[in-house]
Amino acid sequence: MLSTDADTTVPKDWATAHLWFARDGAHGVAGLADLRGLSRLSADAVERYRAVVAGGMHGSRHEHAYAADLGLRADASLAVGGFPRDGHGEDHGLWRRMGAAGYRLAQPTDVRVRTSARLRGRATGGLADPLRSLHRPAPRRGGA
Repeated sequence: MLSTDADTTVPKDWATAHLWFARDGAHGVAGLADLRGLSRLSADAVERYRAVVAGGMHGSRHEHAYAADLGLRADASLAVGGFPRDGHGEDHGLWRRMGAAGYRLAQPTDVRVRTSARLRGRATGGLADPLRSLHRPAPRRGGA
């Protein structure tokens, strides 16, 4: 199964890249999501977001999981109960359960999509929420 978001664009070789890791034995692949539309964020928010992402990078792998760039073997997903039904964070919940069950998970830095840096999202707990928490608009000039 491949997962991405409506406001995400994937490169031509995206599905092939996920399948390559699956052929190599991975039960799940979580790529990275590069942001487009950074002008929606303050410069400080962009810097803070990049620091969060960089903190999870470890050479050729990372520790992030985005529904916008996720590939899962259906049998492994179903074996741990599939996506949680609690309405938010389902990508992280399923990813954690698969890891806890001993499934082989790959988090390569070279499998990437481009997704919106929007501050308002449809899904509670989606990427828009942490982006909004990092975004502090510039102080207003000239009083109240």
